[in-house]
Amino acid sequence: MLMIAGALPEKTIYKSILTYLAPSISIFLSFLGIWIKKEFADYNRNKKINLVLKQLEIFMNDPATSAAHKESLRQKREQIQMAIVSSRMNEVEKLYDGELAI
Repeated sequence: MLMIAGALPEKTIYKSILTYLAPSISIFLSFLGIWIKKEFADYNRNKKINLVLKQLEIFMNDPATSAAHKESLRQKREQIQMAIVSSRMNEVEKLYDGELAI
């Protein structure tokens, strides 16, 4: 933005406006980029988790899958679900400084 402002003629009001706004806009765009990156990472993580859970359900509902294998798949699904709950609980505890510790 400062380069654009520098290329403008001295007598334009836009030059001073761009010069003063450049730091604020830069900070805003940095925060926006960080937020978008975090949201994208969360989206990808949730997409992968849902894909794995769907695959587990498909395998568990397959009549060719043995009872022992189905039990193993059920345990894996429960482990994933408990990891999700634990992760979400940690996020909530951080919000309240651990006041909700179980």
